[in-house]
Amino acid sequence: MQAIDRNKVKKVLLGRDTDIVDLAIITPIKGAYKKFFELLNGYDSRTDCFFENALFDTNNGKRGVIVYIPQGRASQDVMFCFDKTHVLFYGYAGGMSDGLQIGSVLEVVQAIDQEEIFDLKRISDYENVIGGYSPCMLGNEAEDYQTKAKEDGCGIIEMEIAACSKASEKYNNSLSAFVVVSDIPGKIDFWTLGKEEYSIFKKKKNELINYMVDYVKNIKD
Repeated sequence: MQAIDRNKVKKVLLGRDTDIVDLAIITPIKGAYKKFFELLNGYDSRTDCFFENALFDTNNGKRGVIVYIPQGRASQDVMFCFDKTHVLFYGYAGGMSDGLQIGSVLEVVQAIDQEEIFDLKRISDYENVIGGYSPCMLGNEAEDYQTKAKEDGCGIIEMEIAACSKASEKYNNSLSAFVVVSDIPGKIDFWTLGKEEYSIFKKKKNELINYMVDYVKNIKD
C-alpha cells in the first residue's frame, strides 16, 4: 500500500505545510476564531481549504496557527496536520456536575469516549473537569450519551474533545482543552438563556479567550 503523503494532505486541509508551526489553537466557534485572529494579530489567512486558518507570532519568537474546525468528529482530522505540536482547544459544553453554572470556565484534563480514556495536558488553574462525548445536543440519543457520561464521572458533555484527544495521541501531539458552560442538559437551554445568564456567559467566554491569548503570546516551552 502506498504511504500517505502528509504534506499533500496538509495542503488540502490547511492550505499550508505546518513544519514552521510550534503550537495551534483550534475552535469550532466562528466568533472565537475571529476574536483569536484579532487579538493575536493573525496573518496569512487560508480560506480555500477544508479548515479556515491563519498564522500568528508569539512574543518569544514562536509561530502558531489558529484553526476553525467543524463541529463533531470531523474536528479530529486537524490533528493529522501536526506532529509533536501543542494544540489548545476552545469550545462550549453542557454542564452536568453539581455546582456548574452557565459561564463556568473549565479545563478538561481527561476525555472519555465510550470505553476509551484520554489524558490531556493541563496548563491553567481553572477548575478541572472530565469531558464526555455526545454527537448531538438534543433528543433521545443525546440523553443516552449524557447518561453514559454521568456514569463515567464526566462533568461536561460536548462534541469534539474526545475525538481530538484520540487523534492527538495518534499523531504525537499534546492537547489542552478549555470550555465555557453554555447550557445545562435537561435544565437550561442555550437558545433560551435569559438576559442576565447570557451576559455572564458572554463575559466568561471572553475572559477565557483573553487567558488563552495571553498564554500563547508568552509561551516559552
